Amino acid sequence: MATARVFAVELDRDEREVAALGGVLTADELLRAGRMRAEEQRRRAIVTRAALRKLLARETGRKPEEIAFSVGAHGKPRLDDTGAAVRFNLSHSAGLALIAIARDVEIGVDVEEIRPRSDLRGVARRVFTEAEREAVEVGGETAFYRHWVAKEAFVKATGRGIESLRSFEVLLDGPGGARLNHVGGDPAEAAKWTLTPLEVGPRFAAAVVVAAPGATVEFDP
Repeated sequence: MATARVFAVELDRDEREVAALGGVLTADELLRAGRMRAEEQRRRAIVTRAALRKLLARETGRKPEEIAFSVGAHGKPRLDDTGAAVRFNLSHSAGLALIAIARDVEIGVDVEEIRPRSDLRGVARRVFTEAEREAVEVGGETAFYRHWVAKEAFVKATGRGIESLRSFEVLLDGPGGARLNHVGGDPAEAAKWTLTPLEVGPRFAAAVVVAAPGATVEFDP
């Protein structure tokens, strides 16, 4: 049975800690962070990338600065050939990052801060199925974000692209717990995946999707 681990990373650190974390980044990574106009964004980018490197180093037995990335199918980042069995994905929102790691199976994770938005129904009409829209009508903003992160996590796991959001359906509160209900109208394809909502506090909605049925998800908040 596949096992996935998800780690929560607080991104708001003081300048001294950010500088120390930056020591494991490549020159290109530091340059990209330095181009960000907002100081808060720059710091968070460095902390996120450093945390990813440290977690992957622990998984592969290498030093954080030795981790090398490549681009896989659909432009999804992955480790180079020496660490190809290790799959990962990350997401961040409002000072919180989630990093998901698994072996030999694709994985996707998403986190979003729950914020008031005036276009909630309009977005739901464009990207949610009828059943998902009905759930959002009942549950409001929180339900919207719970469905959004579940669908985004699947998109990120597959590399399908955001335009595919209406081609599959998630069921979060039915009997048996959260799951993919169908993919392209096919329940059998949906059964190949594990969808797990994550409890990361009242400000956020989060979910992880693993390309294996009955996968175990361990969450380190």
